[in-house]
Amino acid sequence: MRSLVITLPLRYKRARRGEALVAAWLSHRGFHVIAQNFRRKSLELDLVAVKGRELLIIEVKTRSAPIDDWQHLIPPRKLAAIWRGSDRFLNEHPEYMDYTIHLGLALVTEKCGVPVAWMRLPAASDST
Repeated sequence: MRSLVITLPLRYKRARRGEALVAAWLSHRGFHVIAQNFRRKSLELDLVAVKGRELLIIEVKTRSAPIDDWQHLIPPRKLAAIWRGSDRFLNEHPEYMDYTIHLGLALVTEKCGVPVAWMRLPAASDST
């Protein structure tokens, strides 16, 4: 019997490593990852984590080298898609509707002393 081997391109492997690193980083800070790669049609949320009554929706960007101007990695169209994805997640999981929701960008730099950098992304009304 033959076995099927699927090889992921390097960028997917790097992205998965970055998401795993951010999930561990969040766990170390007391968050519990409740969803990873939440996908519905064209919407995707990399990580969704909860701590107390706080819900984090996290976009993870993994790069091999440091980036000076990483705040601009999420264009307005992508930010709007992340907010639509978070709305979809909340519709499917109404138990989190009354939580405080934060949208964030976690940047993983593989060749850096501080592997995870974090910034909060603007609210939905700020993204238009």
